[in-house]
Amino acid sequence: MERAEGHMTHDMECEKLLLALIIRGGNEEFDYVRKDVCRDDFHSEAHRRIFGAMEEARFDMGVFFFQGTLVANGELEAVGGPLYLAELTATLDRYTDTKLLCLRIVSLAAERKERALHALSAIASGKTPRPTA
Repeated sequence: MERAEGHMTHDMECEKLLLALIIRGGNEEFDYVRKDVCRDDFHSEAHRRIFGAMEEARFDMGVFFFQGTLVANGELEAVGGPLYLAELTATLDRYTDTKLLCLRIVSLAAERKERALHALSAIASGKTPRPTA
């Protein structure tokens, strides 16, 4: 978890758990998640690519072929390869509330966007933004 000025800016474990829930839950879980979460809400570039591949590869039969989409787009190794995708589902060793994970990811994404807008505003007004830790 990365922190800036004492506030968390992202939660990698939360992102991994949400992706794992989608992998295990298939289209029904994905449909539920994408009501609240979009690709850009993920902090990790790898997780954005994985979620994007899930969006691209969605089939009505209830099966995700997103790994094939990652291969076709030349992104499989960039997200950590097949081993990383397999490891995602290994994180599901306890009950996880999908809605809470969605809210957490969206909330952290909104905070990152707000911080970026504040920094841009400060630059535009000639003020130098404070560096974040």
